[in-house]
Amino acid sequence: MLHRLCLICRACLKTSPFFKIPLAHQRNIFINLMGSMPGYWFTVLFIEYLGRRKIQFLGFAVLTLILTVLACAYKEIIESRFIFVGVYSIAQFFFNFGPNSTTFIVPSEVFPTRYRSTSYGICAASGKIGAIISSYTLGYGLNHAGIQSVIGSLSAVMFLGFVCTYFVPETKGTSLEELNKENSEFQSVPKIKNKKFKIFTNKLNTKPSEKGMKK
Repeated sequence: MLHRLCLICRACLKTSPFFKIPLAHQRNIFINLMGSMPGYWFTVLFIEYLGRRKIQFLGFAVLTLILTVLACAYKEIIESRFIFVGVYSIAQFFFNFGPNSTTFIVPSEVFPTRYRSTSYGICAASGKIGAIISSYTLGYGLNHAGIQSVIGSLSAVMFLGFVCTYFVPETKGTSLEELNKENSEFQSVPKIKNKKFKIFTNKLNTKPSEKGMKK
């Protein structure tokens, strides 16, 4: 009975759409489930507890360490499939529980309201330019310097990100109004030459009199 059940389960799995996906894509899905997705959820859970800077510091530090180890002992690590997948999954975890999340969050908070969308666009465009440069230089580096040298250069970039994180302001537990010093509701409203509008805002800002409170 158990043998028949196993055969039925195996037949169902073979007809599953998942097993129709190429093997390389299956492995990518597995690594994403092992590292990327948990990293994102850890960021959601701990970003207000640890803060943006600490998470980014931690992510860059662990990535620098992992890539340095891979650059020095790449041939030894790839001999064991389980060790390589484990190291790669840890790197994916701290990539998402680190700079891949905070670099989206921090630019949307630190810039003043008037320039926030433009500054965020510049930050996003800078990231895309970096992706384009790395895509074109990766093949050249692999062909002329080897994979260990490429991984070593990536480790140096991660260390540079670790150093630059020192200049990133911490926005934990702070609202956008506090970051932009907008203490008043009408402070950021532009001046309008309209008497009715001025009378309306004055009424909102005036405190009720003591006589009114008694009534």
